Amino acid sequence: MDSQQQFYGPGPGDGIPGYQPPALDRGNAMATAALVCGVLAILLFFTFTVFPAAVLGGISVLFAFLSRGKKPAMVGKARIGLALGTIALCANLIMSAFAMYKFFTDDAFYAQVDDAFRAMYGESISEFIEDMEDGRYDGPTGGGNSPILPGGGSI
Repeated sequence: MDSQQQFYGPGPGDGIPGYQPPALDRGNAMATAALVCGVLAILLFFTFTVFPAAVLGGISVLFAFLSRGKKPAMVGKARIGLALGTIALCANLIMSAFAMYKFFTDDAFYAQVDDAFRAMYGESISEFIEDMEDGRYDGPTGGGNSPILPGGGSI
């Protein structure tokens, strides 16, 4: 009698000749993970958080392919997770490309981003880029010991 039987009694297949316990199907768990990550990626995309949605979309695609294992086809949950993850990744790519296009071509949009950058960091985007190119960028502390807060104050 092993220690498990001592505390829990006989198992469901004990005493049955040739009984094999069912093998764990890790593919089903991966398919569920792909579906959950795909749904979260789509939801996060619609809340305009680009990077978490892109990461979860990529993880969803990865889990969907891993859920297949050696089987010839994916289960339904994995296919849905793959579709949602792919949609989230493509939507993120399109939104990011559109934002970059607007930033470099629309002067009003550039001015809005520049104003927000100036409010957060105390300098314009062009000044920041010049400092980075010249190697004079001294970090968010502005050379002092305490970090600069949004709006220009410090701790």
